Amino acid sequence: MKKRRIVIIAIIAALLIAIGTVWALFSIETQRAMCLKYPDKPIGLLNFSENDYTVELAPGLDFQINTARAMSTISQKQLQLLKDMGCAVDSTVAISIGRNHKGNLRVTFKRYTVSLPISVPGDGADSCSLAGGSISEVGMDNVIYNVDFAPLADADEDRPTLAIDFLEKFLVEYRHSDNGIVLHTSLPEGFSYVGELEMTDELIDYLRISNRYYMNMTVNHSESRDFFIDTAMDGAGMKLPAENAPAFKMTVDSVMTPMGVVGALVDRDVHVEFGERGVNSSAYYFDDGVEDFAINPFNFFKWTGLIDFPGRKVYIHD
Repeated sequence: MKKRRIVIIAIIAALLIAIGTVWALFSIETQRAMCLKYPDKPIGLLNFSENDYTVELAPGLDFQINTARAMSTISQKQLQLLKDMGCAVDSTVAISIGRNHKGNLRVTFKRYTVSLPISVPGDGADSCSLAGGSISEVGMDNVIYNVDFAPLADADEDRPTLAIDFLEKFLVEYRHSDNGIVLHTSLPEGFSYVGELEMTDELIDYLRISNRYYMNMTVNHSESRDFFIDTAMDGAGMKLPAENAPAFKMTVDSVMTPMGVVGALVDRDVHVEFGERGVNSSAYYFDDGVEDFAINPFNFFKWTGLIDFPGRKVYIHD
């Protein structure tokens, strides 16, 4: 009888573990139900703030665009603002694994799913109602439904973020002359194909909330490398490890990274090849404990470019 009880307990424990594992793996994925009120209408132009890559979706809803972060985050103040505007705000128990602004691993078990109103100045926006509440006092250009966020900790110095789990659902157009982005659901006219995006294919990638994207590039005709797309790297367009720095024609500069300000050696005249294009650019050589090779397209592109995350392609405007 005792043995039978032990067997039953073991079976129940195994089932609970299996159910918990399936729940955890299923709940890790975010943005499964995200959709737009006007799916054929581009979102933008969303201008960056003066000092970083923060955009304002609507008054009081400021988010940093950060491709290095796995999951988007939102503050309690923004959640309350959305509630006050009549937007849908729901909370669920779901595991969220990612890194905070300092690169430290963070696990939370609460997730918010909200409707994000988009108000772009000068677009002649209309009004709409969400979740039974009116936000007619704010003219809305578009609405993004069912956007998943991890909550920021009360004592966290981090900022609200639109991370790669959100961005990878769109074709992200960067307009260098306007210093801002436009989010598309299909390829607009006037763009020419340049090259492919790569993604890592390792076991740990299946445990991440979202993907990590890379551009395969060649610097000064050397061996090609996969450069991680990292918009958290402020002040540099292209990063290489310090040990690769040439011993001549270098200048000294600093770069803001999630780890803080890092000193870098800079070569102001390198030839970079990506896909079917070649350009002259600057290369920054430094180490910050993240990726050895990285590129921030907002600093690297000196033209209008477009990253098609769903299609894994890169384009430039003709």
